[in-house]
Order: sequence, then C-alpha cells, then structure tokens
Amino acid sequence: MEDGATLNRDWTTYSGSGIALACFSRNTPLLSTEQVEEVARSIERNYIPDAKIGLYKFPNRQEYSIDAVLVLPEESQDLVVRVAAALGQESVYNLTSGENIKTGKDGSNPMPVSPILMADINKSVREGVMPDWLSAGQQ
Repeated sequence: MEDGATLNRDWTTYSGSGIALACFSRNTPLLSTEQVEEVARSIERNYIPDAKIGLYKFPNRQEYSIDAVLVLPEESQDLVVRVAAALGQESVYNLTSGENIKTGKDGSNPMPVSPILMADINKSVREGVMPDWLSAGQQ
C-alpha cells in the first residue's frame, strides 16, 4: 500500500495546502525516529523556509523514504511538476486534493538538491519561474 505524511519541524502533521516537492531523500527498509530527526535537524541547521519532513511508504515493497520537502503554492502546480521532472523525481503530492501527480520520470536516480539549491527552488517557484540552474530553456 502507498502511504505517506508531511510533518512540520516539530513533528506535528502539516495540515495546510500546497504542493509537496521532495528535494533530498533517504530510502530505508526500516523507518526510525533517529532518521527522521536527522532530516529535521538538517532542515533546522540550514534554515530552509517552507521545508517540511516527508515520509513515504513505497507500494509493494518494504521500503520507506524520508524526505526534506518544500511545500509550494498550489497555484504553481504545473511549474512544480516541471521542476520535479527536471530533478528526476517520479511525482509531487498535492496536499489539498491528496493527488500524487506523476512527472513522467521514474524517480530511480533523482538529482540531489543541496539546502542552497532548495532555497533557490523555493524562491524561483514563488516568483513563477524555473530555476536557472535546472534548465533555462524550460521557462
């Protein structure tokens, strides 16, 4: 079964709207408190605005993903899907509708995103543009 959650930095469930974009992920066969705390500390240490903790259970296998995700404006969904595709992500998640939106990529080797690049994605999408370093030609 496919399942997941988006958490605030204090571990409460995020209940707002938006599009969740995973920017860096760690896949693991066992989900532990320590692993989630490590992602939370990384978000805090790098102070990434609009970042949340994403947890995802892969369907049909005993594997989880722990992610640092950006929650971006729902009205930017098309742009966020393009950003996710350029990063090699399989999908983004619409927190309002509960829809997992596929990008056309398989997600097998997504581009790792540093906190600096994550902040740039956040800024660029909120300005309505594709980040220059991803692909100047996709605007």
